[in-house]
Amino acid sequence: MVGGPMPIATLLRKWMHTLGLVAATGLASGFAPANPDAEFTRKRLQIQKAGMISLTAWGVGNIGVGTGLWLTTPADRSDRYFHQMNALWNTVNVTLGVIGWVNASREQHAGTPIAKSIQKSKTAQTVFAVNLALDFGYITAGALSWDIGLMRDSPRAVGYGQAVVLQGCFLLVFDALMLGLHHRHLARFEQRNRVRLSLGPGPGNWGLGLSGSF
Repeated sequence: MVGGPMPIATLLRKWMHTLGLVAATGLASGFAPANPDAEFTRKRLQIQKAGMISLTAWGVGNIGVGTGLWLTTPADRSDRYFHQMNALWNTVNVTLGVIGWVNASREQHAGTPIAKSIQKSKTAQTVFAVNLALDFGYITAGALSWDIGLMRDSPRAVGYGQAVVLQGCFLLVFDALMLGLHHRHLARFEQRNRVRLSLGPGPGNWGLGLSGSF
């Protein structure tokens, strides 16, 4: 049959081409989400909202317990001022937590370009890093107040100092955790973007290539 081998070769090439496209699609779906940019923003906001919920919950608990014990503890005991400062301090935490959660929720519905989302991640990391330095200051100031209160027999200074040390320690852990989560999330996204998986027909050959900068 004249030209018999040619249709078979053409059919085989087309079959390999189709198989390659199917394999490439499957590999791509296994290595990355359908929309990695949107997924990055979604997870960034998820981290932020979870953090703000934790901060708000800590604040509400301190306000409730602190207020109750503040009003029922005798004025000559340092415990009274410890609970008083815990309650007052956490009005700020609750305010910041609620505002942060609301802002993250609004951004989630509005949609954010990936360049802006990355910048927001970097800004969040800067904010938490600065807060970490402030946390050490809170702990130091609280310890000094505590020590001065003991030397001067001042229940107020002792109680306030103990409360500031406690709140500073909590914020130190909170800010370090938030900084670490945002940093890891951005680093993973940037790493994925530097790697490209390609599978398909080249100029006269087939190949599976993994390229990127490390």
